[in-house]
Amino acid sequence: MTSNNMWGDLSDLDIVRTPKAILIEQSMHLAEHTDGVLVGDVDEQLVGSSRFSIDLDILVPSLNNYRYTVLSARHDVELYPVRVHADRPPTSQKCDDEAAFIETVSAILSSAEVKTILSRLLSQAT
Repeated sequence: MTSNNMWGDLSDLDIVRTPKAILIEQSMHLAEHTDGVLVGDVDEQLVGSSRFSIDLDILVPSLNNYRYTVLSARHDVELYPVRVHADRPPTSQKCDDEAAFIETVSAILSSAEVKTILSRLLSQAT
């Protein structure tokens, strides 16, 4: 007995950049710009059966792998909206699309608070 494809044509499915992929890109930039003294680490976990939880951490290998969570993002299987949380600067933002997510992440990563944390971690690591 032969099986029929009931999925239809899947060749036209859009492949989009996920919040996780965007955060991984930023983690690579951190390592590159600090010569590996500070390393970005992205950790994703499945919460329940349909929610994804992603943390962007700064990892300092020379300080016994000290870890500082810069931000957390939560979304369901549809990716957007994604909710972004950060302690510094205090942020709790719902992002309805990729552009809003990038804007929010950029505001957090380029903030004076995060730059101070980066400065202090670099000072201790060298």
